[in-house]
Amino acid sequence: MTDYNDGKIHGWNGGECPVHPESEVMVWYRGNTSSKGFRAKSHSWQYSKSDGDIVCFQVTKPYAEPKVIWVNEYHYGARYGYDSEELAKSRISISAVRIAVKYVEAKE
Repeated sequence: MTDYNDGKIHGWNGGECPVHPESEVMVWYRGNTSSKGFRAKSHSWQYSKSDGDIVCFQVTKPYAEPKVIWVNEYHYGARYGYDSEELAKSRISISAVRIAVKYVEAKE
């Protein structure tokens, strides 16, 4: 599988969208125009024999899937993070409050 999130310009001959629909891309069309700053889902990636066909594209901002962590916070100020709600629940005590925290891990 090709990693299109490498910052390079990739040729395109039509088909299904090759990147996450929420990724921001720059595209170049057969009709010598381009478009930048839109999400991949905003474009038609299919081949239609028209000036609107994408001939190449570049991912300018890859989509990073949000990851949910569960945090048990205790009355004395300590906080512990867990990868699943089940694990957080198994470690909870009477002095803890469980909260969901959503964060995005992204490449620098």
